[in-house]
Amino acid sequence: MKPQKQAFFHKPDEGIYGDCTRTVFACLLDMERDAVPHFGAGSPPHHVRSEHERQWLASQNLVEVSVAYEGDRDAILCTFGAQNTGLHYMLTGRSRTGCHHVVICRNHLIVWDTSIDDAGIIGPCDNGYYCISVLAKKL
Repeated sequence: MKPQKQAFFHKPDEGIYGDCTRTVFACLLDMERDAVPHFGAGSPPHHVRSEHERQWLASQNLVEVSVAYEGDRDAILCTFGAQNTGLHYMLTGRSRTGCHHVVICRNHLIVWDTSIDDAGIIGPCDNGYYCISVLAKKL
């Protein structure tokens, strides 16, 4: 894993969109952040951004596998981490700044926050769920 920070804070009122997802992908894949497209640039609709992410991951022979979890963040990390020891994975939720954010975890801990100001994950996404994702080799 190559620890890096985002290039952009999420400030949609100013036309600036955070790039935590591409930065997390770059960290996990030992790539330079700017070698990964900024999927949120220009604020495309969520379904368009998700499709661009899927296409780019496919070009790297990868897929993202995600599962939504309801409950206490630390309990979710403990359970997932105990079942997947040594695996780096992504946790998406709400950051201290109030927006959706993704961080890198390993075992039961958040091990890297790409946020410029270490905003972390303090709560679930707007739908009430945390999302845990892993990158897997495309078959």
